[in-house]
Amino acid sequence: MNSPLRPAFDLGRVLLTRGINALNIPPYDLLWLIQQHTCCQWQMEAEDIEANMEAINEGYRVFGSLRFEGITIWIITEADRASTTILLPDEY
Repeated sequence: MNSPLRPAFDLGRVLLTRGINALNIPPYDLLWLIQQHTCCQWQMEAEDIEANMEAINEGYRVFGSLRFEGITIWIITEADRASTTILLPDEY
């Protein structure tokens, strides 16, 4: 039996940008994206994942990139873990 994914860090308050809101992503899919982010299941190059793992251990900002229905979505958790923002790349 597979073990469940476990969050590696806190999210704080989760915020969605206007671009993400305009996509009308169902709540369960947003939760899936958040779970992928907090469980380090990013869809990025190995060196970017390694940098995120260091960021988690050292208390820096965590920057995740995931694909959802053909759209790249970024999820950024601030260094103080007070907030996490889900956004489109062109909103950065």
